[in-house]
Amino acid sequence: MKRLIVASKKLILVQQHDILVGFTVYYVTGAIVFLGMLFGNDFVKRPQNTPQAQHGTILASFCHYDALHYASICVSGYTYNPSQGSEVAFFPAYPLLARGIMKATNCRVEWALLITSHLALVGSFISLHSYTRRRFPEVCDSTLPWNVLLAFGLVPTTFFFRMAYSESIFLFASIWTLLAMESRKSIIWVAILCGLTTATRPVGIAFLPAFLWHWWQRADNRRAFFAHALYLVPLACWGLLAYMTYQYLAFGDPLAFAKVQQHWRSHADAPLDVKAWSLLILEPLWAMFLPSSERYWSYHERHYAPFFSLVVANPIYFALTASLIVVGAVKRWLNGCEILLATGLIFIPYITRGYDNSMLSTGRFAAAVLPAYFVLGQLLHRAPAGAATVFAAVGGFMLGSYSALFAAGYALF
Repeated sequence: MKRLIVASKKLILVQQHDILVGFTVYYVTGAIVFLGMLFGNDFVKRPQNTPQAQHGTILASFCHYDALHYASICVSGYTYNPSQGSEVAFFPAYPLLARGIMKATNCRVEWALLITSHLALVGSFISLHSYTRRRFPEVCDSTLPWNVLLAFGLVPTTFFFRMAYSESIFLFASIWTLLAMESRKSIIWVAILCGLTTATRPVGIAFLPAFLWHWWQRADNRRAFFAHALYLVPLACWGLLAYMTYQYLAFGDPLAFAKVQQHWRSHADAPLDVKAWSLLILEPLWAMFLPSSERYWSYHERHYAPFFSLVVANPIYFALTASLIVVGAVKRWLNGCEILLATGLIFIPYITRGYDNSMLSTGRFAAAVLPAYFVLGQLLHRAPAGAATVFAAVGGFMLGSYSALFAAGYALF
């Protein structure tokens, strides 16, 4: 009977304790964001000459910038114009789920987007606690799961998770994919979850190397690995393949989502060899701090407050996240799947958009590098007692500050 009870507990991926802890951290950290949004919406001076310059409702303040594109997709569907930026650049999983909620409840599109984001986010907190327990069973009774959730909730750029953006859906799918791998669920089920990440954000393709590594470890032999990979690889990319098929049928171009990215370029185009060398020497990072460079941060910053500027902080978030991946690999706090996934999640945006966009939005992209929170949680777990308190104070302050600026209409790119 005891063996049966233990076996049944292993089949249940999320337990009552995960729900209690996950929801508590979600609620407390979310309260910081909400209070920041209230302050920013009512008291922070708004930027001039932007669509967000006028005071609006608190609901509208959660739905600035990219959220407007998602709202348009929910209401009117996709558009594609090769000569300008188009909604086709935004992947379909998030707006489709929000559209379903909008139709089912007859609510406003803004509410549908936020409900979708927050349901996914609270699920992410709960699932992340479960994954941490399973992934690090030797310390599951310690403060490590709490510290991982603390990092996940208080890294300042995670405020995007609470906005009408697709990050929370992507993270929810990511955590459940890792949970399925760790629990050694059916390889078909793991591949389907991997495919869901590719329907949410382009960077979901980073799961493919991690999935192949996972399958390599589970396959009986090399022959079985390659034989099953013939159908597992397309299945692990089903979201991207389905979206490309839709684009071909609707617009005659399966790569429309990639081609329109050129219209969001902030730096002059250059030959491929020039871009490659620039990325290799990390020029987009350090040139942001050179007044003589065209990438100098003040040329992109609208409100000229360096301490609160994501334009200034983007390269720093990138460097810190990359450093966490290296530390996790060296300390063996990350396994092979997590290292491959984290490397792809941080470097795919850098390679594809780092040169063209001068690292803009990198802080937001880095916030979605899930394995980095395992490493940061480990560091907090092993640090002196006051370190977590200092991290919580600084992280909470910046989290609320970013939220206030976003609510006031500042472009935190």
